Amino acid sequence: MPQVSIREQILDCLKRFLEATGRSEKPLNDDTNLIRGLGFVSDEGIDFALDLSEELGLDLPHDFNPFVHPTGHRGMRLGELVKLVEGYAATSGGTL
Repeated sequence: MPQVSIREQILDCLKRFLEATGRSEKPLNDDTNLIRGLGFVSDEGIDFALDLSEELGLDLPHDFNPFVHPTGHRGMRLGELVKLVEGYAATSGGTL
């Protein structure tokens, strides 16, 4: 069985989170801003981080908010989130 990429897992988790929060699914690409483009607020990032951690089987940093860029000044873009999580996965030493 082929392994599902981190990107695909994030997209699946994000689609379920959109549905669970009563938002309609929207087209997603690497430039999609998770706050402006999807209407999330930063506080929801905490819940999504927990969902994402469970989905990936990965312990994410406690201060990680997948909806907010690490600078804290803007929303995270989908492509940035994928790269960041791929980095966490690579440094965790585990496989997803």
